[in-house]
Amino acid sequence: MTSERADPRPSRRWRGWIAAAALALAGCAADTGPEAPPELPPLGDFRLGYVVVVADKAELGPLSRDLPRDQIAEALKTAIEERLRPYDGPRYYHVSVAVGAFILARPGIPLVAQPKSMMVIEVNLWDDARGGKILEEPKQFVIIEPLRHLVIGSGLTMTAEEQMRELARIAARQIHEWMAENAASFFPPEKVYPPRTGAETVPPSAASGSSTAAGG
Repeated sequence: MTSERADPRPSRRWRGWIAAAALALAGCAADTGPEAPPELPPLGDFRLGYVVVVADKAELGPLSRDLPRDQIAEALKTAIEERLRPYDGPRYYHVSVAVGAFILARPGIPLVAQPKSMMVIEVNLWDDARGGKILEEPKQFVIIEPLRHLVIGSGLTMTAEEQMRELARIAARQIHEWMAENAASFFPPEKVYPPRTGAETVPPSAASGSSTAAGG
């Protein structure tokens, strides 16, 4: 584990992300964690191909614990695969994720100064049949730890690895919900595909390890 520490003064960009997290908290009083849905929502012709997560340039937020970037990438990859692997549609799609920044809460003073864990990611989907991304611009998610940590912060009760696994599961759930809400446009079963002549295509960043995984 690295000994890197972030500047405790939030940058303008971080202030924006923290404000977005506060708004999300205000609107999700029932959000208690990364629970699985009672049944799989339909995703058209979706079948999971590759999950590509790039975290090597993830920015460490103010007052955060640090964590090796490969552990962040692995936690997200595992959580997304567990969430989406059950789908068995006829066509492959790939999920690419770029981790922009994260905070893993340090121990604070309950009810007064405890920080919240959060993560900022950008996600895109790749249509294997046509070899291209579905969205022109990636979708940004600001992931925050569940409200059950409001009184006693996760920094007091969880290791950095446990905090990241929890954030990763919440991220996977939110990505899944976003895909389900947009299934009619992302994965329409009536889509006409060109004939395939080779193996499934991979998001370009899978081979290069580029931090532009979500955007292409």
